[in-house]
Amino acid sequence: MPSPSAAVASNDLGGDATAHYEGRDCARPPSAFYQNLVPPMVNLAIVGNPGVGKSAILNALGGEFQSGYSEGTGLTTVISKKQVTLNNIRFQLYDIPGINDSPPAGGQDTIVKHLLMLQDALNEGDHFVIIFVLQPTIGRIKPGDYMVMKTVIDSLREGPQIGLILNQAEPGAMLNYRSPRFSGLVWGPLEKIVESSNKKFLSRAPPLVLADHGARAFNEDEASDILRFVLSFDPMPVISRNMVDRVL
Repeated sequence: MPSPSAAVASNDLGGDATAHYEGRDCARPPSAFYQNLVPPMVNLAIVGNPGVGKSAILNALGGEFQSGYSEGTGLTTVISKKQVTLNNIRFQLYDIPGINDSPPAGGQDTIVKHLLMLQDALNEGDHFVIIFVLQPTIGRIKPGDYMVMKTVIDSLREGPQIGLILNQAEPGAMLNYRSPRFSGLVWGPLEKIVESSNKKFLSRAPPLVLADHGARAFNEDEASDILRFVLSFDPMPVISRNMVDRVL
């Protein structure tokens, strides 16, 4: 059986793009952006708190980053990049440390350092897709996750609409997490706390929901759904300012 990354790399978006989605989670068709002029490089930033599986998601796209699920302190401590070609589109994958990562030795200094890393990364490239990754707990989104999303969104002066992946979801809650009602419960509080001028960056699209799969890598179907979800967003140039000031 081919690896998930190989399966994604060979995935063909031609033909009836909606046929793949029947009975599957990723219900959004590919963005029309990719049917027109494609930039030399699309940058993909996966953002979230530590231990939610950001690196594993990137590895499903061929990233080959250090990966594993952890409580508290994450495994990623510096930004790593990897260029891959998926569906004849060149991507630069950004493996970014978990933002709200405050081991005893670092405290708030670690959070500030990771925010500065993220801001520098977003400002260094052109045409970004930005996706937040959360791990819901008993049907709830943690306050720390909202803090990270608000901080990043309110720092944007230019940017794309932002997507959301719910990772490591409990099998019994999958249908609930995929429902329009739950999407409203996630995006609703965020709409109330972000600055009015930045609400345009909220996609309000249903999140991609990925099941709890322990230590195993994503399978072919999951890897395919991740790629299709990424391709459903328009890449846009990003300008991010004063991200650290918003948490101090």
